Amino acid sequence: MLTAESKVMKDILGEKVEKVVESTRVVDSPCCLVTNEYGWSANMERIMKTQTLRDASSFSYIQSKKTMEIYQDHAIIAELRKKRGNAADAT
Repeated sequence: MLTAESKVMKDILGEKVEKVVESTRVVDSPCCLVTNEYGWSANMERIMKTQTLRDASSFSYIQSKKTMEIYQDHAIIAELRKKRGNAADAT
């Protein structure tokens, strides 16, 4: 289920993330970026980018789209929700 905050964040981030979803596994942070189950980890992507003999055209398949997971009950997300509501009321 996409919430209004998820839709707004996806619109802002555009092609930088594959999707924005609600999550309850992250409770200490407002959000996190996760890699697809079958994709390379962020550390493996970093290692492959720094290889000296890598082909410049191979970078497109190395870089995978990330999923942004947001925790709706975090104070920062709640404040963003409140500010977005105030901005919508002002227009």
